[in-house]
Amino acid sequence: MSDNKVNTIDEFHKTRKGKAVFAGIELVLAYLLVTRAIDTGSLWQYALAILFFAGGLNNLFRVFIFGGKLNAKGKPKKG
Repeated sequence: MSDNKVNTIDEFHKTRKGKAVFAGIELVLAYLLVTRAIDTGSLWQYALAILFFAGGLNNLFRVFIFGGKLNAKGKPKKG
């Protein structure tokens, strides 16, 4: 990927809609990994599912609680 595409994705992720889209993708991936991990009993698949689930919840939390508006340190913007 070129820098331009990475910057475009990064800018999209900083928006409220972008966080919602990424949250949905991460939660779907977590679900798929958990169902696969149940079948195989693989611990690394469980670990990845937990990471995706936590990331999805983090994005949803930022969308609904802060409206996607955080400063560079990850704290809510004032005003």
